[in-house]
Amino acid sequence: MVLAIAPIKIPVEDIMCYVEFEIMGLPDNIKDTIRQDCVVVLRKAKPPRNNISKDEFDALKSLNHNKDIIVLKVDKGGVVVILDKEDYRRKMLDHLFNNGSYKKLNKNPL
Repeated sequence: MVLAIAPIKIPVEDIMCYVEFEIMGLPDNIKDTIRQDCVVVLRKAKPPRNNISKDEFDALKSLNHNKDIIVLKVDKGGVVVILDKEDYRRKMLDHLFNNGSYKKLNKNPL
């Protein structure tokens, strides 16, 4: 089951982090203008209306207390994913060790 829940508040800090990342290579005067414009827009922004009922919200809270499942918010779009905890663990370990994207280090490179 995949569910996208409207945020309770506007994620101002996240939005500004994305903006800062995107304007990195621009001249300082343009960066300042973009920052100011973003602040004006974000101050006026209101969060969207709640798109789930109280019963659905209560059900999610109840599921979150179940030790056999895991409720995760996906990075983009505010989507909530509900998974069996052991399936999630197996998939996570499989991704870490079997897809070739990661390499175990013998010491901390920092």
